[in-house]
Amino acid sequence: MACAILNGVFFMLLKKIINLLFPQKCMFCQRITEGEHICFSCRGTLPYRDAFVEGVSYADAVYAPLRYRKPVTEAIHRFKFSGQSFLAEPFGDLIADCLRQQLRHGVDLVTWVPVNRFRKRRRGYDQAQLLAEQVAKALALPCCPTLVKQKNIAPQFTMADEKSRRENVENVYGFSRKSDVTGKRVLLIDDIITTGATLSVCCEALLRAGASGVVCAAIAKAGEKKNKG
Repeated sequence: MACAILNGVFFMLLKKIINLLFPQKCMFCQRITEGEHICFSCRGTLPYRDAFVEGVSYADAVYAPLRYRKPVTEAIHRFKFSGQSFLAEPFGDLIADCLRQQLRHGVDLVTWVPVNRFRKRRRGYDQAQLLAEQVAKALALPCCPTLVKQKNIAPQFTMADEKSRRENVENVYGFSRKSDVTGKRVLLIDDIITTGATLSVCCEALLRAGASGVVCAAIAKAGEKKNKG
């Protein structure tokens, strides 16, 4: 009993020392917080949006809790390009909270839109996979890979218009033969939705493989005007 108490005190002190040396910062404004990923100020001023997203073919429903604008853009860039993989936890929790409020029918498993192996090797991780794993953990669902990126393409953000983006992802994503989604309703995770072209192609691949339906979710939706709800 005494040993357990001493261990508890030790870990409490260790946590305080770590917090002093490496204080928790808000993932958006970068100010020091009291151990929270999002500070009180940012929670009240983030560019929230109506969760439902239109324009993704083959999906039962699509959700994104935030608009892709400052300070969300900077936080996602740090997550994707600056090695801050730990942001998958708070971003995944934001998506999970949105789905708890919005999703009317359950899903059977969680999967993600994969990056190509070269980009994953360079970054050290697949950001959509980390998001999917966190969402699955938060919602107590199984998580597994189902899709493969069959060829490397130019990043979608380099495409000038919607038509170019849709043509860019044609025949890029395929279903993994190691997976089985027959008769299952799948939750497909990505980081950002722009035109919905990538998600549309991935949804089609999952349905062709036998999925009974696909629900999509991401952190943010890009390309929306400020005056839209």
